[in-house]
Amino acid sequence: MLRLDPGEGRVHTTRSFQVWEGGGEYNVARGLKRCFGLDAAVVTALADNAVGRFVQDLIYQGGVDQSHVNWVKFDGVGRTVRNGLNFTERGYGVRAAAGCSDRGPILALLASLLFFLGLLRQHQVIAHRVAS
Repeated sequence: MLRLDPGEGRVHTTRSFQVWEGGGEYNVARGLKRCFGLDAAVVTALADNAVGRFVQDLIYQGGVDQSHVNWVKFDGVGRTVRNGLNFTERGYGVRAAAGCSDRGPILALLASLLFFLGLLRQHQVIAHRVAS
């Protein structure tokens, strides 16, 4: 997912954004790699287009393994798959931060889930809950 930040401006009036990679699961993986030096990977689906490749480069810069990214063929319009976008305004004073997301069609989520299930079968992964 790409996070678009208008800085001190508002989403509906800004002329430029700073762009960051993000998403809860990715943020955890990047933190594990950058803060603790642990190997971390992300399992997700991205549209195979310029925006998806931009996200791939940001993930690469974050040091997170992207070998489990499922590249979904882009239809040229975004009817079947889009890369997630999140527009977030900063909060000031009593005004809370505000956000608007576009996560695209559910087909990308389904493709990612099927890809992940295939990985589980392929590697015979067993999940263990570790008590802390």
